[in-house]
Amino acid sequence: MEGLARQPKFSDPVLMARKSQQCSQLYGFLATVYRKEPTTEFIRKIKSPVVSMALSEAGIELEADFFDRAEAELIFDLAVEYARLFVGPGKHIAPCESVHVPGGDQLWGEPAVAVQRFISQTGFEFKREYKDLPDHISVELEFMQQLSAAESKAWAAADREEAEKIRDIEVSFLKRHLSLWVSKFCNQVIANTQAGYFRGMATLTQDFIATDVTELEVTAEATFP
Repeated sequence: MEGLARQPKFSDPVLMARKSQQCSQLYGFLATVYRKEPTTEFIRKIKSPVVSMALSEAGIELEADFFDRAEAELIFDLAVEYARLFVGPGKHIAPCESVHVPGGDQLWGEPAVAVQRFISQTGFEFKREYKDLPDHISVELEFMQQLSAAESKAWAAADREEAEKIRDIEVSFLKRHLSLWVSKFCNQVIANTQAGYFRGMATLTQDFIATDVTELEVTAEATFP
């Protein structure tokens, strides 16, 4: 969202810590959007004055229908739309990198293996109960959430070396994975959804990743494996 752009390297550690934490929060917010159908709690969070104002400031205007409709009806319709968009069984938009990168046309392709390896090599582990694909957009966003949080913690401890090390991992993951496909995926969501909620969230995702890519000076570089 507006105001969440990161700062250049070697800037004020206090400011870097705050900005990295804000980025982590937004990555986490977006991961929740795509992980499963929206819950009542999450929809209420979006309707809260703080979040709805932040979305508006970022240029994301949800339709009046989102705020005015009966809560139970809204939750039901968004769950149906989530399934139609991302789950199937009919034609849908697979929310996984393997399908959207150049040459990709199947789930569990080379990118999925590469993402799983990348995450594991950085010391993170998939939860034992996790059954979805490693290159699901919610996983990639959650990974960036955790990296940004770790970077913020390092800056807060005035550990510049550790912060820069983590930042380099973020840049590498964006250039090798997330930046390669998220715009294409979001464009498909925007073009195919019947719900202003998903159109707004896809727009926010696209804009935020583009901003982070620019701020971190990322140049796309697919490397599979």
